[in-house]
Amino acid sequence: MDRGISMLLGLLRDGAAGYYDLAAYMRGRRRTRYIIWFCRSIAASLLAHAGLGGQEPVAAVARALLAASYRFVTGPAAAEPVLGSPPVIRPEAYDEELGYPAIPDLYLLELFAYSPAARSDPRLLPVLDYVFGPDYLRLGQGIGLIALEGKSFVKGWKITLPQPDTMLCRGMWAYGLTVLELMARLGAAGRYPATTGWLRWLAERQVRPGIYDLPASACSRHGPFAERVRLAPDWRKPDSRMADITFRLQLIRRLMKSGPVPPDNGVLPSHGSATNSPGSTAGST
Repeated sequence: MDRGISMLLGLLRDGAAGYYDLAAYMRGRRRTRYIIWFCRSIAASLLAHAGLGGQEPVAAVARALLAASYRFVTGPAAAEPVLGSPPVIRPEAYDEELGYPAIPDLYLLELFAYSPAARSDPRLLPVLDYVFGPDYLRLGQGIGLIALEGKSFVKGWKITLPQPDTMLCRGMWAYGLTVLELMARLGAAGRYPATTGWLRWLAERQVRPGIYDLPASACSRHGPFAERVRLAPDWRKPDSRMADITFRLQLIRRLMKSGPVPPDNGVLPSHGSATNSPGSTAGST
C-alpha cells in the first residue's frame, strides 16, 4: 500500500518525466499537458478517498482543478462546450493555465468531495450548480471528444443522476447512490431537485421502522460502484441487502447533517443556476 501511495503522490509532484510509461501517448505539448492533468485528477481522487485529502500535494491539485473548473463554468464556453457530430470539446473549453478541459466529471466530483481544501472553497458552489443546470444536462454521457494533435478519445465520466426509477431499471443504483453520497459530502445533497427527489424516493423504501430495502436487481453485481456500495458479498440474502441499503442511507443523512451547504458567494455562472429550474436533473438518460 505504501508503494502505491508513493507512486500516486509522484504523479502529483513530477512533471512529464514522471509519466514515462505513457511516453508513447505524450506527443506534443497540448496532449502532454492533458494527460498529466487527467492522471493527476485520478491520482488525487484516489488519494483523497483514502484519507489523504489534507496532504499538500493532494490539496494543491484539488485547488488547481477546482480553480480551473470554476473558470470554465463561469466562462463563455460553459454554455456550449462541445461542437459538431460526434461532439468535440471546443478549444475554448480548455483551461489556459492547465491546458485541461476542467468540465466537471465524476473524478473531479470525488476529489472535491474528499478534499477539505475544495469543500471549504466558495468556488465550489457554482461548479455544482453547473452540474445540475441545463447546459451540462444537454451534454452526452461521454461529455465530448478530446481532439489533440491528431488523436481523439472520449473524455467520459459525466456526472449523471436521472430519475430513480430509470436507474432502477438499468441496474445502476450503485452509481446513483455513489453520486448522492458525494453530494452529501459536499454539503449539497439537499440543494437540487434531482438529489432531493432521490432522497424522498429512498425514504419511501422503508420496509419497517428504520429499515430500508431495494430489489436485489437494483445494483449490478460487478464494477467499482457495486463494490463500493455493497458491503455484503451477496445481495440475494434480504437481510444483507437491507443492512447495506439502510447503512448507506443513514450515512448520507449523517453527512447532510454534518456538512452544511457551502455558502453562496454571490458569483454564479452567467447562464443561470440549477436551483432556479425545478424540473432540472443532472445527466442524461
